Amino acid sequence: MNQEKLIQELEKQVAKIDNLLKKHPFHPDFYGWKSKTKRLLERIDGENSSYVKDFEKIKYTLFISLPDTPEYEYDEAYKGGLYKAKSVLSNIIDELKNLGFPETVKRSKDISKITNQIIINNQIENNIFNSIQNQLNQNLTVNQYKQLQEILSLPDKKEKSKRLKEFFSNLAPGLLAELLKEIFINLKPFM
Repeated sequence: MNQEKLIQELEKQVAKIDNLLKKHPFHPDFYGWKSKTKRLLERIDGENSSYVKDFEKIKYTLFISLPDTPEYEYDEAYKGGLYKAKSVLSNIIDELKNLGFPETVKRSKDISKITNQIIINNQIENNIFNSIQNQLNQNLTVNQYKQLQEILSLPDKKEKSKRLKEFFSNLAPGLLAELLKEIFINLKPFM
């Protein structure tokens, strides 16, 4: 059942309360109404949701009943429960319309977390790339930098890999160590 349909069904259950108020307490229609309403609420966020718990807390009977308790007190307790149910269900419907379904809200928060993580990862990758590029610019000669650009533009991955290994192997160990040191120093806040 889609969310709009579920809200419509809950609204129908609220509308039925007016008819139940006109009937004798615990008319057979009451039990069907109560059971269906509970099942609808379970569809929102499970059988242990706060919606179901709030609905189940509603009492339609007297807390204490004595043999000489007048009939009208039973009627008042029943009607009081129905009025409370109407209020609780109306509030749930308003909440669902205004804030969305809990599952949707959770999914939205999860998507937001994932999106934020992707953004952070992209920022870190960009920072790493920029740091490497800056250190290469500062520590390589013009000829070395041009040679590296040529290697990086090769379409064949195997050839590119082989030539990169040769290029970095031919760099003076001190220069390579300096490059790596500067890259990692600049990345420290992101690691």
